[in-house]
Amino acid sequence: MIGGRTWLAVAAGPETWKHYYIAEDALLSVPLAVAMNKNFCLRKKLNWVISSLNNAGLHEKISKDESFKLWNTVPERRRIITVKGTALSLSDLMSAFVSLLIGLGLAIISFVCEIIHAQFKKKAKN
Repeated sequence: MIGGRTWLAVAAGPETWKHYYIAEDALLSVPLAVAMNKNFCLRKKLNWVISSLNNAGLHEKISKDESFKLWNTVPERRRIITVKGTALSLSDLMSAFVSLLIGLGLAIISFVCEIIHAQFKKKAKN
């Protein structure tokens, strides 16, 4: 799994019931930005507020709190559970095979039409 460290902490971590471990190293660092008008009068103040929030660690705390709320509301769906799979039957795959046959049929019809069209073009040149 690849994702943000705070979001991965929901599904991975040092707890014994979690199946994944979060690596210490980061794969990449992506800075985020706020788009604003060039003549925005509060540009410096907004930049200062954003820097203050980041430096105080509030963004990370809010992210962790929100991910914990998500994790806590539906724990059964969030936890990784291994379920024994059952074999697919032919009726499960029937729509896939029908779609494949329809696609192949349309491709063959298109190919035949292209050949006929090329033959007519050859005869028209002669």
